[in-house]
Amino acid sequence: MQGVAEAASDIAENLANPGPWWTGSFSENWKIDGQPIRPTVPRTDNPEGEGFERFPAQRIQPKIRKLGEPTYIGNAVDYAGFVV
Repeated sequence: MQGVAEAASDIAENLANPGPWWTGSFSENWKIDGQPIRPTVPRTDNPEGEGFERFPAQRIQPKIRKLGEPTYIGNAVDYAGFVV
């Protein structure tokens, strides 16, 4: 379903771009899949506070799924459960 795929891509983009961005770990790890997203990606440390220039996260390309298949949007960074 093209509409579901496009909507999922829009939602993921809207979660990534206005969200936390100090290290880029969180904003760069939004995923869209047919199964729940597991938080397994380690955090990128940024102790010097570098990278405060804000660059938009890459838009996730929509993947068209069959009608009735689930679409999950989640963050794969290991601390995502504490942020969302």
